[in-house]
Amino acid sequence: MGYGLAGSRQRLRCSCKKFDSRRAAVAGGLLLTMLQLDHSGRRASLNHAIPLVAALLPMWQQPLSPYWSKICHFEHRPRSKTTMLQAYNQFRTVAHFWGALLHGQQHDRQDIWPGTPETLPTFLAYAEAILGLACALPSFAGVRRFAVTRSEAWSFIIPQEVTPAMLSALPLNEEQLAILNEQERLKALA
Repeated sequence: MGYGLAGSRQRLRCSCKKFDSRRAAVAGGLLLTMLQLDHSGRRASLNHAIPLVAALLPMWQQPLSPYWSKICHFEHRPRSKTTMLQAYNQFRTVAHFWGALLHGQQHDRQDIWPGTPETLPTFLAYAEAILGLACALPSFAGVRRFAVTRSEAWSFIIPQEVTPAMLSALPLNEEQLAILNEQERLKALA
């Protein structure tokens, strides 16, 4: 069974040593959080998502498992707004894949994993569902109409039918709401 990168004849070789998986995970987290903000009726901007992702990064530390090696273990960095924006801009075109990976990890779904031929179709279905939501998400950057477009996002061609994943953005959790409420309170005082 072969999997190929759409629009490219080169074989995709993923090695956690070749790119910064922590920054890519941050991009996926920012995309998921912007989807949550939009779903909750709030402004889905990177400025609003960054403090929520920064607060949750320590909880995303991955334990070693059959799927995670020590070199792929992402710690809670980057934390600053500047480096998080740089991470999002650098990995925006693949953030939906990292969002799917984080979604699978957060919900203990070992079937949402790109590492095996058995789990890759489910992983790609969730990445596609996240990309579909992201393509409808307005961008507040001013240079783009949407947060990401299908023409710029990475996609894969697989030789089998993939069952679409039914996914909607999750509501903000209590910790995220507390952070947002505190920010609003401080803004009102200023």
